[in-house]
Amino acid sequence: MKEYLGPLLSEKTDKDLLQTAITFVLKQGNVKEIAEAHYCHPNTIRYRMTKIRQLIEPFDNEFVFYENLSAAVKLYLLHKTIEGTLLE
Repeated sequence: MKEYLGPLLSEKTDKDLLQTAITFVLKQGNVKEIAEAHYCHPNTIRYRMTKIRQLIEPFDNEFVFYENLSAAVKLYLLHKTIEGTLLE
């Protein structure tokens, strides 16, 4: 998970990209809903998803990319939930 999402977790990377990836998975790829959640234009979301793909898996086909992104984001969220629970 960290290897896959590593480019998005880097301090050098815009944090909006990670949040967009998370929302993309949670909203099941609905660009309109993602744009509303982020208070931006749908084209901004499309641009961010292109950027995310370039950072993570520029050569995989779209289906494989989205499946891998979905699995990695879900594991990331699960890890953060467990980590947050253990710290409380």
